Amino acid sequence: MDNNTKSGLIITVIMAVLLSGCLASAEFVVTDSSCESSFDLSKGVVYDIDVIVQNEGDADGVADVTVNLISESSGAIRDTQTQTISLKSGQSRELRYTLDGESEEEYSYEVEIN
Repeated sequence: MDNNTKSGLIITVIMAVLLSGCLASAEFVVTDSSCESSFDLSKGVVYDIDVIVQNEGDADGVADVTVNLISESSGAIRDTQTQTISLKSGQSRELRYTLDGESEEEYSYEVEIN
């Protein structure tokens, strides 16, 4: 093998290693969620929302997980909370959010990952 071929091969291997590292990424997904309402004397109606988030990507990562409590009648966001989490590849974590509602209103919730 001449020097030009060796140099080309070395450059190709280095580029492949560098690109494989660049292509690895974290992929956060919600694997489960649930919501339960209760009455708290100091807060009124509260909604405890449990969310399980998993990193299904091939790299460690950080994400903001936001839960919005949404009025069924108006579609307006009543309350929102965000938690920033760090997960290794394949790792999952359960998060709990406590959001405030009103007693005579029906709510749904949504989970956003950024």
